[in-house]
Amino acid sequence: AEGESQAIYLISSDRAVGVPLSAGSGGGTIVIEKQQVTSFSNASFSGDYVYFSTGDPAVNPRFFLGRFTADGAGSSAGVTDQNKGGMVGQNNAFTGTYSIPATDMGRGTVSIITPEGPSGGAIFYLVSEKKAFLLGTETGEATAEEIVAQEGAPVSNSSLQGEYAFSLRGFNINFMLEVGKLGSLSLDGNGTFSG
Repeated sequence: AEGESQAIYLISSDRAVGVPLSAGSGGGTIVIEKQQVTSFSNASFSGDYVYFSTGDPAVNPRFFLGRFTADGAGSSAGVTDQNKGGMVGQNNAFTGTYSIPATDMGRGTVSIITPEGPSGGAIFYLVSEKKAFLLGTETGEATAEEIVAQEGAPVSNSSLQGEYAFSLRGFNINFMLEVGKLGSLSLDGNGTFSG
């Protein structure tokens, strides 16, 4: 925005990260990725995807992830899990619609319908046919999300085998403070791990 400054670090010619430096900006992280798609339509989004929230836990301690299938024609369905300030919801089914107009440079809208409660809405921008950034538009529930194509399905315990690094960022509701952890995990492909 006009009058604001950011520090930007280039990772590659396709990706950069940054942080706002203007007083009163509220902080946050900026991720910039080159769009790999040049023509846009509902068909630009087709197949199985995983999505997850990447919001600031100190501002909005709502974390969720899920899986959905987009049909390439504007309809989707899937499941979601969430932890909203300690209130947990698991494996909740949803259906929805999405629209990617050809003239909006990869900008799309989505509407979600859940059987147990309110519907939701969001705006997303395609990075590629396998990735998008999404922003929730519900009042008081603003969340930033990333959507990535699911690869290697079907999945089972044997899909996760070997040595992994992990990063955790969250919020401890009992102590009202942010939590951050890094580490390594060893997964045996049979459903058990150590780290």
